[in-house]
Amino acid sequence: WVLHRLTELDRRMRDATDSYDWNGVYADIHAFCATDLSAFYFDVRKDAIYCDRPDSARRRAARTVLDHLHRCLCIWLAPCLVFTADEAWCARFGEEDSVHLQTYPNLPANWVDPELAARWARIREIRRRATTAMEQARTDGWLKSSLAAEVVLPLGPDERRLLDEEGWAEVLIASHVVLRHADDDAA
Repeated sequence: WVLHRLTELDRRMRDATDSYDWNGVYADIHAFCATDLSAFYFDVRKDAIYCDRPDSARRRAARTVLDHLHRCLCIWLAPCLVFTADEAWCARFGEEDSVHLQTYPNLPANWVDPELAARWARIREIRRRATTAMEQARTDGWLKSSLAAEVVLPLGPDERRLLDEEGWAEVLIASHVVLRHADDDAA
């Protein structure tokens, strides 16, 4: 999903470069960093990055995504964050190279996946509902952290196909998730 989002931003950057219309481009990059990455992807993936074994497939996949993010964001932000982008680039690739000598990365066409984007938009919408309820439980004082939560998640038939219980637990950063039909009385 993050790689798909990179292709969307790449298209936005290339269109702005071709048209010389940069209006809103950096706001889009900021929103991507703040909402998609910080508030969602990094939140969900931080345990895999910090806690999984170095050779685990999940950790290696997350690190690969981080590498693509670093490359793209440094190159895209270089025109407006001249010194910061170069410093971030050189910290990763050495002083011999400069981000200002790079061209836009050529992202693989198979990263474009509108169906995957729609699926994750729905997952994130459901996640917002669940995390809002967990935040209320935390405010009320009967939940210390989301990892202590055992979530009962009422979902419709199409929503139940989005993720299994383990996947929902990972996305919600909860210890356990039980899926229920949205029309069950027990939900």
